[in-house]
Amino acid sequence: MKFYIAHMTITSDYVKKYIEPKIKEVAETINPFDYEHWRENYKIFLAGESEDVMALAKETVNRDLTYINHCDGTIAYIQQPSIGTSMEIIYSKLHGKLVFLIIPEKELQNHPWFLTFSNKVFHNVEDLVEHIKSISL
Repeated sequence: MKFYIAHMTITSDYVKKYIEPKIKEVAETINPFDYEHWRENYKIFLAGESEDVMALAKETVNRDLTYINHCDGTIAYIQQPSIGTSMEIIYSKLHGKLVFLIIPEKELQNHPWFLTFSNKVFHNVEDLVEHIKSISL
């Protein structure tokens, strides 16, 4: 199986170091933050000073949607609500992809939108990995 790993910019280092390696034990992954220019692009988005912000935004979103289209599902790490991650979750679910969420914060785990647009919510990556093993057999 192959999964797109959705997460916020501020969690990218944590996801790359702790979450993604565990998922890679049982599945292939695509991490949108593996794109080599994402850090400089993010700075352009924050500054909003470039004429190319709209073109860059469309390029970023189209690249991420293409990644999702080439995967069996999306795994989202949600430390706090995020517009981009939420959009990726909804897009994935509406396009028939498996959607698994890792939400460590108890108060977010039963949010109606997360429950509606996911197949399953996990409290940690270890439980997710065990679940992927069980459905991959």
